[in-house]
Amino acid sequence: MNHRWWNHGAETGKIKVVGLLVVAVLLFVCIMGAWPDRSTSVFMTKGDESSQKEEDVESPQEDSELKRPEIDPEKPMLALTFDDGPGKYTDTLLNKLQECNARATFLVLGQNVRKYPETVKRMEELGCEIGNHTYDHKKLTTLTPEEIQAEVEQTNQVLTEVLGHGASLVRPSYGAINDEVRANVAYPYLMWSVDTTDWQRKDAVSIVNYVLETVQDGDIVLFHDIHDFTIEAMMTLIPALQERGYQLVTVSEMAKLRGVIFENGQKYFHFRK
Repeated sequence: MNHRWWNHGAETGKIKVVGLLVVAVLLFVCIMGAWPDRSTSVFMTKGDESSQKEEDVESPQEDSELKRPEIDPEKPMLALTFDDGPGKYTDTLLNKLQECNARATFLVLGQNVRKYPETVKRMEELGCEIGNHTYDHKKLTTLTPEEIQAEVEQTNQVLTEVLGHGASLVRPSYGAINDEVRANVAYPYLMWSVDTTDWQRKDAVSIVNYVLETVQDGDIVLFHDIHDFTIEAMMTLIPALQERGYQLVTVSEMAKLRGVIFENGQKYFHFRK
């Protein structure tokens, strides 16, 4: 036997085997390179797919309470106002206002602002307006000039501590104003055109019926958010007024849209066309 031929044939066989292995490796690499990655959507679980969609789509605004509905100046509007609070029921009212995308004006007592500072902050966060209703509901026309000033300025001082600013509108307790008050309270006076007398009615159904029968475009409506029956009435009244086409806005919003500029010492009862 020719050993050289045998060795040469063996070497040739080895080369062929190595060559086939190389080809097999290359084919394997190519196939794996083209094969879909298991981390892609082809092999996503339902949860993974949801996560991918959440990343691709911009998430909605989380603070829905910060959204402000646009006011149509051509449509009817009302300013619901609440005196003597905040109180233990006020947050329930704020919940309803937020749910209905409505706003109101709160005429607060300074002593109650101290008790419910977080509620006052939430009023403003929801786009509601905050006015000054004196510190502890004293009748200003019975006080000295110094006492009159203290009733208003103490409340604005507390509001500044809580919100960083005071109120620009004043509703004197009992709506009582005389020359002495005008001389010592240099603010616009926010009055009302519809008094619900909720504190006398003490009945939610009666309050709802009276308001629905009485209000008209541009009215400033007076309530008290310290009474549970008033808050109960608002659960029905707020959506009912909206269903009738009324936009529920703050006093300042309505004044602006009706072309009214507030002046110190002047009384404002309504903003009708």
